[in-house]
Parts: sequence; C-alpha cells; structure tokens
Amino acid sequence: MKHSPKYLPAQCDRDSGLSMVEVIVAVVLIGMVATSAAAFFITGIATVSDLQRKQAAVSLANSAVERARAVAPGDVTGTGVSGLVKGRAQAAVTSVWDAITTADPSDTADMNPAWDTGASGATADQWVPLTQTQRINSQTYTITTLIGTCFRSKAATTTSADCVKTNPNPAGATHIEMYRVRVVVTWTTGPGSETQTYRLATLVDPSIDAVWNTVLKPYAYDDEVSMNAGDGSQFFAVVANDQLDYNPDSAIGPIVDLTQPSPNYGNVSVGTGSQSNGVIFTPSDPRFSGTVTFTYKVKGTSGEVSNAATVTVHILPNPRFDEMIVAYGSRTILNDKLLANDYGTSSIDSDRHVTFALASNPTVDLFTDEASPEALQARTASSQELASKGISLSASGEVIYQAPSAGSGSDTVEFYYYLVDAAKNGEGQQYPSALPAKVTITSGACVYVNDLDVNITADLRGEDVDLGINEANGNDADCLVDIVSIDYTPLDIRGQVRVGGNDYNATDNKRGTHVSYRFQDDIPFQFRITYRMYSADGSSTTGETGVITVTVLPVAIDDEYTISPRDIDGNNRKFKLANLGAKLRDNDAPYQGAQVEIELVSPPTCGRFTDGTETRNGKTYLKNDSLEFEVPRGRSTCTFTYKLVGVNLPEVESEVATVTIEVSNQ
Repeated sequence: MKHSPKYLPAQCDRDSGLSMVEVIVAVVLIGMVATSAAAFFITGIATVSDLQRKQAAVSLANSAVERARAVAPGDVTGTGVSGLVKGRAQAAVTSVWDAITTADPSDTADMNPAWDTGASGATADQWVPLTQTQRINSQTYTITTLIGTCFRSKAATTTSADCVKTNPNPAGATHIEMYRVRVVVTWTTGPGSETQTYRLATLVDPSIDAVWNTVLKPYAYDDEVSMNAGDGSQFFAVVANDQLDYNPDSAIGPIVDLTQPSPNYGNVSVGTGSQSNGVIFTPSDPRFSGTVTFTYKVKGTSGEVSNAATVTVHILPNPRFDEMIVAYGSRTILNDKLLANDYGTSSIDSDRHVTFALASNPTVDLFTDEASPEALQARTASSQELASKGISLSASGEVIYQAPSAGSGSDTVEFYYYLVDAAKNGEGQQYPSALPAKVTITSGACVYVNDLDVNITADLRGEDVDLGINEANGNDADCLVDIVSIDYTPLDIRGQVRVGGNDYNATDNKRGTHVSYRFQDDIPFQFRITYRMYSADGSSTTGETGVITVTVLPVAIDDEYTISPRDIDGNNRKFKLANLGAKLRDNDAPYQGAQVEIELVSPPTCGRFTDGTETRNGKTYLKNDSLEFEVPRGRSTCTFTYKLVGVNLPEVESEVATVTIEVSNQ
C-alpha cells in the first residue's frame, strides 16, 4: 500500500548535522576560551615567580641587617673604629658608594660614608661584608650593605627627630653620631630586563649601654682551691665568684679584713694592679702539704662591707719522677728513694700524714668513691700487674720492690705512684697529688755506686792499703771498679794508686776488683778518685759515677812523763818536756817536719804551760821542741789532750791523744 508523501517519517531531519557556519563559529569560540586560559596561566606563573624573587630579596636584606646588628657598634680597636666598619678599606667603600649613588642617589643622600682607616683591603677582614652575592632558586642576588654616619638630636629619646647627614651643631653637644645601615638587594630576571631593587635600612646607636647596679649589698662566697707543694707563690682570684659592684681599674682593690692562714703556715696578701681581685698565697716550706684556711671580706663602691668568706687552700703533695738501680735478687724498701726529690712529703697537721697509692699506669682511677664497674676492674688489673712486677705496698706503708734474679725476668720495670694527704686514723677526706710520678727501676749486677770516704792512718806508710770499694758499696766481691780519673789538687801526688796489685795506668790498668793505695811518706794528704762499676765480666755498667775521697790522717799517740823529787831544783818546778823524755811527736806520725801542727784540745788539769805555746784565731798550738810545763806542788797527776792537724789541709786531723804528767812524792 502506498502512502501519501506527506505521511512519510522525517528520517532526513534526524541524520542531518551542524552547518559549516556553525562549526566555524564553535571552533572560534573554543580557541578564544583556550587562549584566554593560557594567557591567564602564563601571567599567574610570572606573578608567582616575581613574588618569590621579592620574598627572597626581603629575606636576604633582613639577614644582612641582622648581621650588622650582631657586631659591636662601639670602638673595637682602641683607635675609634666601630665594629660595623671593621675591615672596610676606604677604596672599597668609595667604589661601592659611588656605584650605588649613580644608580639611585637617594640611597646615599642621608649619610656620610664610613670606613676603617687601618683596614688591609682584604674582604675576609670585613666584619660586615660590603658586597656579597647569593643564588636562590636559580636567581642571583647582589647584596650591598652601606654603612654611613648621620647625626640625631639627643632629644630624640623624648621627641621625634631625623638622623641627618650634616651635624646641625658641630660645636655643641646637642647631637650624637649614629650609624645608618642600608641594605640594597638587586637582581635581574634575564638579559635586557630591568634591574629589580629591594632596600632595607636601620639606625644603630654606638653609645655604650648604661650599667645598672642591681646589687643591694656585697656578698662574698667561700672558695676552695688547690696548689702543688713546691710551686711557690700562687694567685687566687677569690673575688671572681663574689657579688659586688667595684671598680676594677681602681688602685684600691675590693678585698678588706684579710686574715692570715690557720694553721700558722705560709702567708697571704692582697693582690695589686691586675691581681687586685684576688690574694697571693705563699707557702713557707716546700716540704709540707696539707690544708690551711683564711678569711676575707669585700667592700663595694657603695662603701658597704660584705660577710666574711672562707678560703680553703689544699696544698697537695707533689711527687717527682724517679729512676733507680738495684741489684739482682735484692729486696728494697723504696720509700726514702721515692721521697728524696718530692715536695710536700710532711704534713702540716700532726693528725695527718702522707701515704703512697700505687698504680701500674697513670690512667687508673684510684680515688673515686663510687667507682664504675670498669674502674673497679681497672684497679684490680693494676694490682695484679704490680704484683707481677715484684712491687707491693705493705700495711705499714712501705713500698717494696723484689728484684728478679739475673736472667729470670725483665731488668727494667715501671710503675706510678701518688702521694696522698690523709688522716692517720684513716677517716675523712683524702687529697691525692694532682698527677702521679713515674718510677723506673733497673736491676743489674754491680750496680751500687756511692760517694765514699776512705781514711788511712799515716803509720801505714809503705803498705798497700785496700780501699774496700766493693764492700763499702755492698756489691759482690767480683765486681770491677773502673777508675775514671784521679784528682790530687791542691797538693802534688804522694804515693801510688794500685789496681789489682799493679800501679794504676789510665791506658791499660784502670779496672779491677781491688783498688789500693800505697803512700810514700807519712805526711797528711788527700785526693779523689772518680769511678764507676762494671759487672764481673765487664759487659755492663750503669754509667753512674761516684767519688772516693782518700785521706791520709796523722796519728797522735798518748804520752806519759814522770817527774821525781830529785828532778826539782828548789822552787824551780818548770820543765821542758823534751828534757823529760821523748818529744810529743816522737811516737806520732808524722813524727817530724812542718806538715802538721800540735793543736791543744783541752788544757792541763793541773799545772800550767809556761813556754812553747802559740795562740792563733782562738786556738792554742804547742811547740814540739820548746814546750815547757810547770808542775804543781805536791804529788799530782796532770793531763792535757792534743791532736795533729795538717798545715796545708787543716780539715785533716788525727784522733785526740792524752798526755799524762805524773809528779811523785817530793
């Protein structure tokens, strides 16, 4: 069935699109919207970047100002140079100043350029950098810190006033000089772009801040200090911790009412000049250690006097390093050797004494009361090491060393010791030396070398007298004595030194187990032998030398004289002793010659000398040939004593001899 065309479905209307005109209009509209959006986006990015650069410039400017504020604005050189311009050379300041003025005159119009007249020109010397560059987020900034002077009215503390370039009243004192700090930060966004600038300025007053006195009354605090015995006078700045207001430049210090130490040991005085803030303590004897106290007060500028403060001074014992040599296998008590060169070995307080504390090494903590487990372990290890070395400390305080036998252990051992000021009852505080002393002990054979005095009597003339060096030193008999030199001054050689039975010769006979001396006459004589010791095989020596002083002493022998009645002629009771028998020196040595004199030791117990005496320098000398004696009346026994003394060596003298004169019945 055919339909009429006017009833057909409208298919052509449903399938038709936009016309060409509509499409073109739509594309144009979309393009316009996209272009607007892109322009807005680009403008936004540019704006954000500009804001970031400005924020960075603000931050850099603030940092530069804070850096300037951080330095001391006053005189830092003593020549009037402010810390703000320290290190800024005139040439550098002028160059930058001119460049900034050219760019913008307003940056320098309100101040005068300032610089350091003594600057070297090195940038590193500038306390506040003149120019510097910083790179932040790929943008480079130049920071220029201008510092100049300007003048502001002193009345600006109460009314508003500008800081102007020129002092309105240079002859008066109405204005003060201040520093204006202006930071100029510049940057560019690219080639051909305009330079961007950010500025920040501040004023800095170089005046010294007022010092407010907040102390109502001086107050002195106690002090506790220490020093080493033997160190001499010590300065202690006791005022340093006190509360007071005083003028440190004053000729009169703040210390008053200073007392002397208690116990009475040493003295203390107030320091002067740069030491007026303290006291000077001077120990009286380096041999002592212990604790003393004294008091003082301080006086402030207000005139008020503080309380009394106590100063406690601990004078610590002071051990010194020691080196010593002992024989193989010997057991030696070391106390005297260790203390011989130490300071503070005696205690000021009779209730205290100085003791030893031993350690295998100086790092061992011996004195902390509540020691850590590690410290306790170190103490135990130290004790064990000392014992292995043969070193011990007895209950009575003796430091003992048991040397090894030859070849059985180390010939050299080391250890350390403290000296400790402690109470005798073991209670209370201990005060050890500040540092330990190191001790080195070497064991060996034939090690003892001492200075010896050997006296030989003049009646042994012509004999070989063994000097007994090994026995006197305590060395074994087979140790070798090596003669280094012989000194006969002030007299010429008399006799012969012999080594091993043969005459000494410095070339080929100078070492042996026995050294003797044979003197040629009985004249008093003295000489010195410098020597050292060698082991029996001659392979080892300590190198230490000693001096043997050999003295030939005169010998005085007792004398007796008897006077009978027939020897007395009437009232004449005077007798020449030489007429009664032998002369005084006939049995002495030397028996004749002028090398000795007869010195009277004690006068006659009865009777008297009537001739043959001589008095010199308060001493009486008897003449051997002409001595005359007057006997008392009646039976008696008279005695007097004398000794022989060397003429050239007055310190060389004999033993005292007694002369007895017996007067029988008349």
